[in-house]
Formats: sequence, C-alpha cells, structure tokens
Amino acid sequence: MSSGFQKCHTLMITGANRGLGLQMVKALVNSSHCPRKVIATTRDKSRAKELLDLAKKYPSINVVTLDAINQDSIEQASKEVESLLGDEGLNCLINNAGINISGTLETVEAEQMMKNYETNAVSPLMITKAFLPLLKKAAKQGTGMGIHRAAVVNVSSLLGSIELNWGPGAEFKTYPYRASKAALNMLTRCVAVDLTPEGILCMAVHPGWVQTDMGGPNVTGPYLIIKLVFYETGSALFRSLEKKVKLPYTVLVSMFGIILGSIKYDEVALLSIPGFLINCTLTAVLAVKVYTYNWDWYTAMMFAAIVSPTDPIISVSLLRNIGSAKALTLLIEGESLFNDGTSIIMFEIFRDLAIDPYDIIASELAIKLVLKIFVSPLFGFLMSKVVMFWLSYIFNDGLIEITMSLAITYITFYIAEWLGMSGVISVTMLGLLLDTVNFSPEIEVFLLRFWEMLTYLANTLIFIIVGVVIAERSFEHLAVNDGFYIVVLYFALNIIRLVMIIVLSPLLSRIGYGFNWRWASVSIWSGIRGAFSLNLALMAFQSEGLDKVTVKNKILLHTSGMVVLTLLINATTMTWLLKLLGLCDISAPKRMAMYSAVQRVRDSEENTFSMLKIDRFLADANWNMAEKIVKIADPYNTTDEKVSVEEFSPIARTSKCPDCEKSIPCEPSPREMEDMLEEARMRILKAQKTSYWRQYSSGMLNRHAARTLISTTENITDYKGKFMTVKDVKKYWELKGVFVFLRRKLEDWMYDVKVDKLKPSKNFILKRCYQIVFSNTFEYFIYTLILLNLFPIILEYIPEQSLELDQELRFANYIFFTSYLMEASLKALAMRRAYLFNHWNQFDLFIISMAAVDIIFDQLFGFSDLNIHMIKIVRVFRMFRLTRALRLVKIMIPRLIELLNKQINKQLSFGYDIGKGYVVGEEDISKIVDHISDEKSIAQKLRNILEKNRQEAVRELGLLQRDHPGIAISVKTRQAIRTVLNSERDTIHALMSGGLLDDNEALKLEKMIEIKMKQLIKFPPAIPPPTAEELLVNVPWLEKGKLQIQFIKSRGKLLYFDYGDTIIREGDEPQGIHLVVSGMVKVHGTSPYLGPKKLALASDSAEMSRLTDYRSSGAILGDLNCLTQQRMEITVTCETATQEHTVL
Repeated sequence: MSSGFQKCHTLMITGANRGLGLQMVKALVNSSHCPRKVIATTRDKSRAKELLDLAKKYPSINVVTLDAINQDSIEQASKEVESLLGDEGLNCLINNAGINISGTLETVEAEQMMKNYETNAVSPLMITKAFLPLLKKAAKQGTGMGIHRAAVVNVSSLLGSIELNWGPGAEFKTYPYRASKAALNMLTRCVAVDLTPEGILCMAVHPGWVQTDMGGPNVTGPYLIIKLVFYETGSALFRSLEKKVKLPYTVLVSMFGIILGSIKYDEVALLSIPGFLINCTLTAVLAVKVYTYNWDWYTAMMFAAIVSPTDPIISVSLLRNIGSAKALTLLIEGESLFNDGTSIIMFEIFRDLAIDPYDIIASELAIKLVLKIFVSPLFGFLMSKVVMFWLSYIFNDGLIEITMSLAITYITFYIAEWLGMSGVISVTMLGLLLDTVNFSPEIEVFLLRFWEMLTYLANTLIFIIVGVVIAERSFEHLAVNDGFYIVVLYFALNIIRLVMIIVLSPLLSRIGYGFNWRWASVSIWSGIRGAFSLNLALMAFQSEGLDKVTVKNKILLHTSGMVVLTLLINATTMTWLLKLLGLCDISAPKRMAMYSAVQRVRDSEENTFSMLKIDRFLADANWNMAEKIVKIADPYNTTDEKVSVEEFSPIARTSKCPDCEKSIPCEPSPREMEDMLEEARMRILKAQKTSYWRQYSSGMLNRHAARTLISTTENITDYKGKFMTVKDVKKYWELKGVFVFLRRKLEDWMYDVKVDKLKPSKNFILKRCYQIVFSNTFEYFIYTLILLNLFPIILEYIPEQSLELDQELRFANYIFFTSYLMEASLKALAMRRAYLFNHWNQFDLFIISMAAVDIIFDQLFGFSDLNIHMIKIVRVFRMFRLTRALRLVKIMIPRLIELLNKQINKQLSFGYDIGKGYVVGEEDISKIVDHISDEKSIAQKLRNILEKNRQEAVRELGLLQRDHPGIAISVKTRQAIRTVLNSERDTIHALMSGGLLDDNEALKLEKMIEIKMKQLIKFPPAIPPPTAEELLVNVPWLEKGKLQIQFIKSRGKLLYFDYGDTIIREGDEPQGIHLVVSGMVKVHGTSPYLGPKKLALASDSAEMSRLTDYRSSGAILGDLNCLTQQRMEITVTCETATQEHTVL
C-alpha cells in the first residue's frame, strides 16, 4: 500500500486507534516511502495505548483527538492539524472511522439507522469539509501525488453497492451498515465532482472483510470479495456477450455447413414458419393454463419463442456418422437454422409487448416487422455482394479470406441491429448467399475447421455462463413445484412437436424429397434444445421491465431444465431410436460394395506379398507376422447378420473341372444377377461423384455445380435400381422462377404489339401529331416536365413553404396539369383507338383524372373553413400528385430487364455447367465399365444405360445452345481457358521439381496464373456466338494460315437446313467437308475404321459397333472421308434449324 504514497508528504487517518486504521499507520511507518508527517486521530487517547506507543517509536506520527460525530471536536482537530503542518498543507485525508450496527428487517430500529448513517456517511463529509482548506493548500503548492496533488479516500464497502445486492451479496442482512455505506458512496461521487477542478482526487475503497473488532473473528479469507467479483465478472461477461453469442448458432453453420441442395426450401420453410408458430402457440397455452405464475399471453408467447427453437447438433452428427439419408439430415438442420431467425423476431416482439403493451404503437410495430422480416434479408443480400466484390480481388490468401469472413459476419450483424433490423436474419442470408463458393478452394478445409472451432468455443462459452452465473441466480428462487413444471414442459414440448409433425406430414410427404414415418420419428426426437434457447433466456433476464421472480428467473430455470433434459434423454437415446427404426442397418448394396472392396484389397495384399517374398533382401522376413498384421476385416460382416455375404456375392461364383482342376465360372442365378447389378449401380454412382469432384478440382466445374451434382447423386443412392438421368439435372436450366415471370411482365409493359404495328394516319393533322408523339424529343420533354413537377410537389409537404407559396404552388399545379392534358390529347390524336389499349396510356389517364379531382377539391374547398374530415380528404388527393413520378419508371424498365436477363443468364450458365459436368461424368464412367462388373451381360447393360443417358444429355444441351447460344459459348470458353491455365500451372510445377526454376521464380509465374484463374469468376455468363469465318480460323489443321483459310472460303458456301433434313447419308460418296455454324445435328453410324481393320470388320458387320451422337456449332464432319476417299460411315440429320459451311 505504501508504494502509492511515495510522493505524499503529509497524510491523515481517522479512526486509527484500532483495527484497519491502526494497521494502515503501521504499514506506512514501516515502509521506505513513509510520509514526513502522519496524523493519526482517535476519539479517546486513553483508549489508544498501542497507537501512542507507536508514536513514541516513530517521530513522524502525530496523534490528534477527533470525535467524528462531534462538530466542535472536528473544528478543534482541524486547527491542531493546521498548526502541525503549517503552510505545507494536507496531501491525503483517509476517512476510516466507522461503525457496524447489525439489523435485519425484523430487528432494525430507527435509532440504529440514524447512528450508523451519522458515523459512516455524515462524519466523513463534515471532516472533509473542515480539512478542505488544508487540502487546497497542498494542491496549490504542487507537492502532491502525480496529476492529483491531494486526495480524499473514504473507506467504504461492497456491501454498499446496490447492483451487487443479489445472490451471495444479499446474504448479509445488515440494513444500517449497508444503507450508510451506500450513502457514503454517493457522497464520495458528489465530492469528487466538486473537487476535480481543484486537482483533488476523491475516491472510495473497499478493503474487504478484515478480521478486526468490527469485522469479527469469523473471517475465513476474502470469500465474499472473491465470490462477488467472480459473479460480477461473469455477469458483465454475459451482458456484453448476450447478443454476440447467438450469432454462431444461427449463422456459422449456415455459412459453411448447411447446403440445402437436395432439400427444397419449401420443406424447410414449412417446418420453420408454420410449424414453429404451431409449437409456440401450443406452448403458450401450456404456460398460461397450467403454470401458476400468472403470466399473460405476451409473456407466454415470449417464453414459447425461447424454448421452441431446436439445436440438433448431436442428432445430426449421429445421422451423418451412420450414413443415413442426407436429405433427412439437411431437413433437420435447415429447420433449426430458420427456426432461429423466426424465434428471434417473435421473441423481440413479444418481449416488448410483455414489458409494456400500452407503450407499443401499431405503426411502430408494423415498421419493426417490416424491417426485421423484409429489409433484413435484403441487407444480408447487399452485404453478400460487397463480400463477393472484395473476394474477387483475393486468391489463395487464407489469412485474409478467413479474417474477412469473420469481420463481415460481425459487421453485418451489428449494422443490422443498429438500424433496427434483425442481425440474425441478415447474417443468415449472408451465409446462404455467400457460402464457400466465393473462397479459394485451396483454403476451404482450413476455413471450415476455423468456423467449426469458433462454433465449439462459442457453445462452450454459453454453457459455462449458464452453469456458473445463471444457475446461481435462479436456484435461490427455486420452488417445490418448479421441478414438476420442468418435467411437464419436457413431455409437453415433445407431444407438441409430435402434433406439429402430424399436422404438416401430408404436405411434407408431397413436396421435396418426401417424408415417411421413420423420418417423422427422428424429427420429433431430434428436438433438442441448446445454446440458442439459453441465449434467448439470458436476453430475457437482462430485459428491464419484467418481473424478476415470476418471469425472469422462472424462464431461466425452465429453459435450463429443458436443455438439460433434452441433452440427457433425447441425445443419449438417439442411437437407440435409430437402431429401433432400422436407420442404422447397413443396406445390402452397401454391404456388397464393402465386401467387394475388401476382396480387392485382399487380392492386392496377396499379390504384393508374392512379389516381396522373391525379393532377396526380404526373403527372411517373418511373413506370418506380417500377414496377421496387415489383414483387413470386413467391418459390415457381423456375426448376427441374417443374410450371409454369399447370397449376394458381387463376384461370379466358380467351380472346378474334375479333370483339369481349372476354375470355370458358373452361370449367375437371377438373384445374383440382380445383386450384381445393384452393386454395380452403387459403384457407378460413387464413380460419378468422384468424376464431379475431379472436375471441380481441375476447375472444369465451379463448386456450386459440383456440389449440386454430388448431392443429386447421393439422393438417388437411396432408390434401388435407379440411375442418374438427364431428367434429374434438367430442372436446373429450365426457364422458370420469379426472374422469368418479372421479365415477361416488364416486356409486356414495355413493348405493346398493337402500338408497335400502328401506322400514321393519312390526315395531315393526325399524321403531324403522330410524328410529334413518337419522336425522341417529345419523350425527353415529357420526362423533363415530370422532373420539374417534383419540385412543387415536394414543397407542398414542407408546412412553412406551402403556406408562404400557396398561390404559386397552385398556379404551378395548373400549368403541369394542362401540360399532361395536352400530352394525352396529342397521343390520343396520334394513336386513335389504340390509345386506350396501351398500359402506360391507361396509367396516364388515371393520373390525369386524379389531378382533375385534386384541382376541383382545391378550388371548391381549399383549407379554409373546413372541418377536419374535409381537410383530410383534400390532403389525400394532394398526396396522389406523387403518383406522377411513377411515370419515370418507364425509363428504368429497360435497365430492369437487362438486370433480369443477367440473372437469368447466370441461371442458364449454371444449368449448362451442370449438364456439361454430367456428360463428362457419363463419359468417364463409360471408360471403366468393364472394371465395375466382371459379368459381361451386366457390363453391356450398364454401357447401354450410360450411353443412352449421355445422348439424352447432349441432345438437351444442344437444344439449350440453340435457344441460348451465348450461354453455351461462355461455358465452353471458360472451360477452355481453365484447362490451358491448369496445364500451364502443371508445367511450372514440373519445371520447379526438375530444378529448372527456383521457388521465387515459380511463385511469380504461378501468381500470374492464379490471378487469371480468379478473373474467371467475373467471366461474362453469355458471349456472342462466333461467325463462320471465326470458326474457320480456329480449325486446328488450318493452323490459322491465311492462304489456306482463303482457299477454304473460296471453295465453300453457307447452307441452311430445316429440322429433319438429312445432310449426309451413310454409304454415300463424300461430298465435301461440313462445318456446323449453328444449330444441332444427329450423327448415327459406325466409327471411322481405316486400313486392314476396316476390311476385317466389313466382312462381319455384326461386330461393327454403331453409335449415336449429337454435334453442335464448331463440329467438323466428313474431313477424314474426303482425305481417304472412303464412303461415309454416318448419317447426319438436323435436330434443329441448322446452318453449315460446306467446303466442296
């Protein structure tokens, strides 16, 4: 303590004859920084023997008599101290004198209160007042301590804190002492305000529970201090985090964890909005009708909004581990995500109503709902565009991208909350729109792990706060019937969730992926409550205006109980429920695939051992031990399986010939053929997912397209015998949705066929009117007139200006009305009958009619001598003048159509990307069909299925290219660029590994390539298709030679064919080289075999495989036949109207 007084020259302590005051004197005089003079006061020197002995030992101590509650004694002591200090003044005054009179509510008396108040509060103030001249004298001389040259220290206590009088701090029922110390704290604050300009510090200190005559002998350590500080720190912590901690549970998962690719949004919306409202309504009925807390409906709905959100982290983790249907997992997780957004809105609305329903204005409530429900998603959308713009300039920089993802999340949340919107909904929309597509693929794994870690830490934080702080607050108000009510609430919420699922199951089973009774059972039992409900309970507890005992503490207690019960019961029994429903059972196809994989691993193991045993260096190895260690067991081949592996063996069974002992394959049984086909189907689906991921890794597919294809493949896995067809992916490029609808409506408004076909009249006047109306000058003049009309309309809404310029504004209104009327007249003369059929003209007539009524009312009534109702009518008609500005919307329609076309092109580009990826996947799998199944008949059947699916996909893509050629050209160009860039990067890696480039040189080159890869994100979704000349330039064997291209152009001509026309017939002599410029053709025939192989196959036409394919713009046909003079092996027919360049 004394180190703080190293610049203090003079110091005075009251009440220094015993206890804390005496100990302070001892500490000061025994330190190396003892003040030159220490004034120690006592009420009676005869009772201060220890203090007087200390003064004899240390000359710096001066003992002065001072009775704190006697004003004459205070004045006398002041004079005595002044004579001791002289002109030096007093640097520090410590008001330590005080008493502690205990008294509870039942025992306290007025005399005790007044005595404690006089000694502990009034006397420090009077002493400070009496010694103030000495303090000011020291402050003016600048001989004090730092920036504060003098100080007044009042010894107070935490028991005087009003805020801390709860929990453990409320255990000490000493009314007189606590009230007097609370008064002393306020007096200290008041004195500090007055003395700050004088350079005098005034403060109160809490020394803690000290073992003195007043503190008593039962002091066991700083228990109270530690306990109070601990809980106060925890309280401050959760108060500062109460709106921050809810963010991770609603957003972090949605940003990078939940991808609703296989679940339609209507399923999730059905559960999270109508389903959530059903839950809340029934829970509120329970709270009002069953609980005895006398809650109103607003409080009950607030409580229902707190306990209804689900947090199915454990159940979702189990479903993923057992490999259950991904659609069910996403449905449960998606419901939880959108439940959070719905619950936070309901909670905030009903919390305000529960606090003071009469303080809520209907208009304010409507504005709040609009901001939270409609504006919040829009703000999240805008912030996602900002992030996408930033990320477009960053590539493969993990630190910056992760920092940006974290910062933009909290920035979005806080700005939305500050503007009155819902931060949860805004960040949820940000996460759904942003996703990981916009981040560099190289840091994706690290990014996901970072957010998972952050989510885990946030969950841990909220549970620690609840367990340490909230439980301590709530348990002191725990009643006998609370435990019963918590159990009732647990069973009621599960029953309510059952009712909700039953009510919505007819709709859930008919939309999206379907919904069966097993899924319903899992959905009901997965209604686990977690951190989000606890956080809402904390927010309710911190709300001012709610009853502390019957509302705040009960909500905290019941919410905590619900979380504990659902975690202890639902979470721990989820595995048992999944086993009971059969969702943990491994399906036969999965067992077949695992068995086949294990068999292949064992074959590889035997082959490797065979090679190693002949190695001269390993010949004497312990092969028995090695074989035991590396042996791989089938994890699905459990002992209690009812069906043995042999019944569905995917490998053809063999038998041995009795003469030569040679293995001869047996003819598979129908059951075995079915099982082998199913096992092959599973392998094909897995190979498809591998192909899609490989295309994404190489940049041929964007992440969204790859994820969509993989998700679609996973959904098809659950349907026995079903393969992925073009129908499963065609929906992604079909023109439908709100963008297409809006574009069609805007085009109908913008372009009127009847008006466009209108011809001018032969009458001179009408013809002149036609020329004026349909000129650009007239149109620009009208738009300028509308803009000028906005200024007087705005002035009318400014009270001072409208009254001062009333006549001028009326005159301006007449002029503009006359102008609009003349415009309508000219258009009517120019368009005649067609005038009334145009939508914009109808709107103009409506505006003119309202303006006419407005002028009539204005002339007949105005604002003079009118009752309030007529004034309101006049004002309403004046408000209709603002509708004139809506005519300017016509200028914006072309821009709106352009924006809609851009979004539609993105959708079509995404669909074409998916279709292209699907075709490439089918082609990749066709190459490995023979390795998928050893049975030739099954391999051939699979090959036919894959080829059929590929042809249908190519045909659909060709039709898409016919309707939207720019989309297809853009996707193909982007793929070509990425392929070349990948090749360049691989070349750089090869040069670096070969030592031809050092790390810095390779890094510079690779950085340039990565920048170009990042620029592909901004690649336009549509590019104009190339002309015939451009296609000729890019023919590989012409090598861009000008002479060769000129020769081809001179010998060629453009030909046009309709749908169904035949361009080339099989068996005909070659008539030239055909270059498809636009459209799509169907190619059917045999592969172009040449040389001896051609002659050998010609003799056996049955072995010549026939193919069917589709070709689009850029395809070259008949070039090899012209060079070899072989007859045409293919027939080419037009699938669409086709344009081709034929070189004769």
